[in-house]
Amino acid sequence: MRPVLLFVILVFPFLLTAQDYTLDLLGRQEGLLQGMVSQTIRDKNGFVWVATISGLYRYDGYTFQSFLHKPGNVYTPSSNNITGIFEDSAGRIWVGQNGMIDCYDPQTGIFTRVDQGLVLAGNTKPDFVYFFETADGHIWVSCFDAMVEIQVPQGFLKTRRSQKTFSL
Repeated sequence: MRPVLLFVILVFPFLLTAQDYTLDLLGRQEGLLQGMVSQTIRDKNGFVWVATISGLYRYDGYTFQSFLHKPGNVYTPSSNNITGIFEDSAGRIWVGQNGMIDCYDPQTGIFTRVDQGLVLAGNTKPDFVYFFETADGHIWVSCFDAMVEIQVPQGFLKTRRSQKTFSL
């Protein structure tokens, strides 16, 4: 009786949670030209955003649309080496790359470059790796040895550096 009871206790939970999963491989055929993915998010509209070392991609469930840096065009990402992405409460997509921050407005399809002075002096690895938003609507960006607060007043991007530092 005891071995049967032990067997039921150990195996039964696995039987209850057993589900069939489907995995789809997404790549060049769907328009994702780079397999080195640094981060992904899903936005409020259901799009999946993929940050790679060679550009930003948005997946609609069928194909990828690329958002690539175009030299001379200030309305594209500052770089293609995307290291962090985040959607804020207003639906804007924040992009970190090579010590720079851009903000994508889905309404206009335009990237706005945030103050280029955000590259922290003496920071040997300025790649931004994590974004989060506070209740007051400020965006905080962590990089390897400091944090940057971005205050986003009505329709205007204003930045200031945090006096606090931390290490990952």
